[in-house]
This record gives sequence, structure tokens and C-alpha cells, in this order.
Amino acid sequence: EELFIDWCGDPMQVINRETGETQPAYLFVTAMGMSGYPYVEAFNSKISENWICGHVHAFEHMGRLPLILVPDNDKSAVTKANYYEPSLNKTYQEIAQYYDCAVIPARVRRPRDKAKVESTVRDIETWIIAALRKQVFFNLADLNRAIKEKLKEYSEKPFQKREGSRKSEFITYDYPQMRPLPAIRYEYAEWKTAKVNSDYHVEVEKRYYSVPYIYAYQKVDVRTTKNIIEIFQKGLRIASHKRSTEIIRTYITDVSHMPEKHKFYATMDKEQFVTWSKTIGPHTADMVIKIFDRSSVEQKHYRSCMGLRRVYKLYGKERFEIACQMAIDATCYGSSYVEQILKANLDKKERFKNSHKIIQHSNIRGGKYYGKEE
Repeated sequence: EELFIDWCGDPMQVINRETGETQPAYLFVTAMGMSGYPYVEAFNSKISENWICGHVHAFEHMGRLPLILVPDNDKSAVTKANYYEPSLNKTYQEIAQYYDCAVIPARVRRPRDKAKVESTVRDIETWIIAALRKQVFFNLADLNRAIKEKLKEYSEKPFQKREGSRKSEFITYDYPQMRPLPAIRYEYAEWKTAKVNSDYHVEVEKRYYSVPYIYAYQKVDVRTTKNIIEIFQKGLRIASHKRSTEIIRTYITDVSHMPEKHKFYATMDKEQFVTWSKTIGPHTADMVIKIFDRSSVEQKHYRSCMGLRRVYKLYGKERFEIACQMAIDATCYGSSYVEQILKANLDKKERFKNSHKIIQHSNIRGGKYYGKEE
């Protein structure tokens, strides 16, 4: 029922073919408690992701699941050692829950708690490390292929003082009592604690993911996999996003997370403003089109159109339509000129309604002044 897990003490070596630099290859080792049936894999470091990956590959190598995991007190497994209630790394706790395994770490400086894996590690040093010491490996894939061959020899080697081998005992005693693997392999996930910014976004790898705005300034737990970003608050998942591959400083925002007054800004585009203007009247629609025709940068004109919507709400449809017509005749396209017309009540004066001219003044000189016929 127990699977013992540890890193082998002495690393092997891999040589970089291009630079000739020697790089360590650390051996991840597991052993079943009854049979001692082992699994060994080389990794380039002892980081958490490799620790978890080693577990997944060990389960798949055995084809079944143990009931209890007995790791050494590696930081990838145990964040705080305690005989009664050790604190587990959150990712390690998650993989144990996914495979429905209990975790009972070995006690610190108690080698008898993990005697089976200690014995296996010593044998691995002889059967694998020593046996392969004269071979040169240029990558981990080649090294792991060689390890797999030696591991098969070691597992099937007959015992000296009794019948059978580690593999035969595993098949006879361990395998029938173990549980089947789930249909889907566990996907590695990293956890971190973060604080939600005032703009209700959380920073993950210099990209910003939204959460519902009510969680602004609160602490959250962020779970990151290869494809998904999940954000939790007190165990409740409050947001989930596809992991972004865009350039850094990108904002990934779910519109449903925004307060109502922000949603409009997030969905603004030319089509939205044109559709709105047509519900008011032809002059309003013409004004909006002329605003966007001023330049090809669409976003530049959103504020002008937002200004039109504000002015419309203040003065109503009939007056607003007349003011837009007058502004168009004066070739002044924008919300500020329309608002000036309405504030001065110019739309109400008959002469402006009839002539559609905004400026009529005795000081304006006509063509006769310059000797031209009008």
C-alpha cells in the first residue's frame, strides 16, 4: 500500500554537445513498500515540476496507484516538517487528492521510516550509476533510455536467497491490491498567493487576468497550469482564463467581471455608436459618420461619440437632431459644438431653423466689400 519516494544522492552527468559543459542529472527514485519494485528517472533539476512529473510517470510505469505516498521531506513535498501534522506543498497536496492517495512523509533523520527506498537508492547507485559511469550522454532522453534498460535488468534480477524477483513480487503481491489509474493524467499546476489590484486584475508572469470587481484589494490563490489560469478566494474559484501567450503587460479581461459602468467602455466600437445614432435620427447618424471619417484611428473618436450620448440625454431627441444638423452645416463635427448650440438655445430661434446658418452678424463682410458679386 505504500510507495516510497526520494531523490538519489549522487547525480549523473550530461554533456552539452555544443559547449562541452557538464550538467548534473538528478535521479528521481520510487520503490513499492512490499516488493521494492522501483522506478527511476533522470531530471535536470529538483524543481517542483520535475518532482510531480516523476510521480505521474512512476504511477504510469506501475500501471496502478498505491494507497499511501511516503516522500522524504523535500521542499517540493513538505513545506514544514511535523510528526503529527506536516504542512504539505499545495501542488503536492493537489496531486495526492487527484489520485486519492494519502501522504505520510518520513520523519526527519529517521532513515528507518523509508528503509525500502534507501535500500533501492543504494542498489540504483550500483546497478545504474556505476554501470553507466563510462558512457557519455549528450541529453536526458538518451540517459533515460539507458536507465530504463538497466532498471529492467535490476527489477527482473532473481533474488539470491529466495525465489522470484522484485518484478514478480510486485505482480503477485502489490499489483492486485493497488487501485486503477484515472482516465486522464494529472496536469502539473503551480500555486501562488497574490493580491488583486485596484483594477480587479491579478498579475501572473507579467500578464494581468481579471476577477469579479468586488474582490479588488483582496488576497487570492492563483493556480497556473500549461493552459489555464484559475483564481481562488477562500477555496472558491472566482475566475478562470485561458493562459495568455501574448506579449507581457497584456490585460485579459472577462467583461462579466466589470462593474456596469465599465462594461460599456470595454465593448465600445464604431458599429455600436452608428447603431445608436440611427435610433435618434438621420442628422445624428450623419454626425457620427463624419466624426469617424476625421481619421482612420477608430478608438480616437470614441470620446466624441460618448460626448454626443451625454448631450443627447440632457436635451432630448428633437432638439439634439436640430443641433446636429446645424453643426453639420457649419462643418463642425463633435459633441462640444453641438452642446454649445443647445446651451445657447440657438436651435430654438426661427432664423437658424430656416437658414440652417449658425453665424449671422452685421460685422461679417460679404462679397461686395471685396468688389465681387454675391
